[in-house]
Amino acid sequence: MQQFLNHLEGRGLLTPEQSTRLAREMARGEDSAVRALARLGYVDQQSLAVELAGFYGIAPVEDHDWPDQLVLPDRISPRFMRENRIMPLRADSVSLTIAVADPNDSSMLNAVRLAAE
Repeated sequence: MQQFLNHLEGRGLLTPEQSTRLAREMARGEDSAVRALARLGYVDQQSLAVELAGFYGIAPVEDHDWPDQLVLPDRISPRFMRENRIMPLRADSVSLTIAVADPNDSSMLNAVRLAAE
Protein backbone atom coordinates (compact mmCIF):
# COMPACT_ATOMS: atom_id res chain seq x y z
CA MET A 1 0.00 0.00 0.00
CA GLN A 2 3.00 2.27 0.47
CA GLN A 3 3.41 2.26 -3.31
CA PHE A 4 -0.10 3.66 -3.67
CA LEU A 5 0.63 6.39 -1.13
CA ASN A 6 3.82 7.23 -3.02
CA HIS A 7 1.72 7.37 -6.19
CA LEU A 8 -0.64 9.87 -4.56
CA GLU A 9 2.32 11.97 -3.39
CA GLY A 10 3.78 11.91 -6.90
CA ARG A 11 0.47 13.12 -8.31
CA GLY A 12 0.38 15.97 -5.79
CA LEU A 13 -2.70 14.61 -4.01
CA LEU A 14 -0.95 13.83 -0.74
CA THR A 15 1.77 15.75 1.09
CA PRO A 16 4.72 13.99 2.75
CA GLU A 17 3.34 15.07 6.12
CA GLN A 18 -0.04 13.51 5.35
CA SER A 19 1.69 10.34 4.19
CA THR A 20 3.61 10.16 7.48
CA ARG A 21 0.40 10.58 9.48
CA LEU A 22 -1.28 7.88 7.40
CA ALA A 23 1.62 5.50 8.09
CA ARG A 24 1.12 6.09 11.84
CA GLU A 25 -2.62 5.48 11.50
CA MET A 26 -2.02 2.25 9.59
CA ALA A 27 0.56 1.07 12.14
CA ARG A 28 -2.17 1.15 14.78
CA GLY A 29 -4.06 -1.40 12.69
CA GLU A 30 -7.41 0.33 13.01
CA ASP A 31 -7.90 1.27 9.35
CA SER A 32 -6.56 0.41 5.95
CA ALA A 33 -4.84 3.20 4.07
CA VAL A 34 -7.92 3.72 1.91
CA ARG A 35 -10.24 3.99 4.92
CA ALA A 36 -7.81 6.33 6.69
CA LEU A 37 -7.51 8.51 3.58
CA ALA A 38 -11.28 8.83 3.40
CA ARG A 39 -11.74 9.35 7.15
CA LEU A 40 -9.03 12.02 7.36
CA GLY A 41 -10.29 13.73 4.23
CA TYR A 42 -6.89 13.98 2.58
CA VAL A 43 -8.26 12.94 -0.82
CA ASP A 44 -11.89 13.38 -1.85
CA GLN A 45 -13.86 10.18 -2.51
CA GLN A 46 -14.17 10.68 -6.28
CA SER A 47 -10.46 11.39 -6.77
CA LEU A 48 -9.57 8.45 -4.54
CA ALA A 49 -11.77 6.11 -6.60
CA VAL A 50 -10.21 7.33 -9.86
CA GLU A 51 -6.67 6.98 -8.49
CA LEU A 52 -7.33 3.49 -7.10
CA ALA A 53 -8.79 2.33 -10.41
CA GLY A 54 -5.84 3.69 -12.36
CA PHE A 55 -3.23 2.39 -9.93
CA TYR A 56 -4.67 -1.14 -9.81
CA GLY A 57 -5.65 -1.20 -13.48
CA ILE A 58 -9.34 -1.81 -12.82
CA ALA A 59 -12.30 -0.18 -14.50
CA PRO A 60 -14.10 2.48 -12.48
CA VAL A 61 -17.80 1.86 -11.90
CA GLU A 62 -20.01 3.81 -14.28
CA ASP A 63 -23.59 4.89 -13.55
CA HIS A 64 -25.03 2.15 -15.79
CA ASP A 65 -23.05 -0.53 -13.86
CA TRP A 66 -25.07 -0.19 -10.64
CA PRO A 67 -27.69 -2.94 -10.28
CA ASP A 68 -31.41 -2.21 -9.95
CA GLN A 69 -31.67 -4.78 -7.16
CA LEU A 70 -29.25 -6.48 -4.77
CA VAL A 71 -27.05 -9.16 -6.31
CA LEU A 72 -26.69 -12.37 -4.23
CA PRO A 73 -28.50 -10.93 -1.18
CA ASP A 74 -28.91 -14.46 0.19
CA ARG A 75 -25.12 -14.91 0.26
CA ILE A 76 -23.73 -11.41 0.87
CA SER A 77 -25.66 -9.50 3.51
CA PRO A 78 -26.36 -5.78 3.27
CA ARG A 79 -24.55 -5.39 6.61
CA PHE A 80 -21.40 -7.04 5.21
CA MET A 81 -21.63 -4.82 2.12
CA ARG A 82 -21.96 -1.67 4.22
CA GLU A 83 -19.21 -2.55 6.70
CA ASN A 84 -16.77 -3.55 3.97
CA ARG A 85 -17.82 -0.88 1.48
CA ILE A 86 -18.57 -3.27 -1.36
CA MET A 87 -21.45 -3.72 -3.80
CA PRO A 88 -21.97 -6.78 -5.96
CA LEU A 89 -22.75 -5.50 -9.44
CA ARG A 90 -23.57 -8.70 -11.35
CA ALA A 91 -23.21 -12.44 -11.06
CA ASP A 92 -23.60 -15.43 -13.31
CA SER A 93 -22.73 -19.11 -13.00
CA VAL A 94 -18.97 -18.50 -13.31
CA SER A 95 -18.21 -14.98 -12.11
CA LEU A 96 -19.11 -12.22 -9.69
CA THR A 97 -18.30 -8.57 -10.35
CA ILE A 98 -18.13 -6.29 -7.33
CA ALA A 99 -17.39 -2.65 -6.68
CA VAL A 100 -15.00 -2.18 -3.78
CA ALA A 101 -13.75 0.87 -1.94
CA ASP A 102 -10.46 -0.84 -1.08
CA PRO A 103 -9.15 -3.26 -3.73
CA ASN A 104 -6.18 -4.04 -1.48
CA ASP A 105 -8.34 -5.54 1.31
CA SER A 106 -7.50 -9.22 0.84
CA SER A 107 -9.50 -10.47 3.84
CA MET A 108 -12.67 -8.85 2.49
CA LEU A 109 -12.03 -10.24 -1.00
CA ASN A 110 -11.51 -13.74 0.42
CA ALA A 111 -14.73 -13.48 2.41
CA VAL A 112 -16.62 -12.47 -0.75
CA ARG A 113 -15.11 -15.41 -2.65
CA LEU A 114 -16.28 -17.82 0.04
CA ALA A 115 -19.76 -16.30 0.17
CA ALA A 116 -20.16 -16.45 -3.61
CA GLU A 117 -19.29 -20.15 -3.89
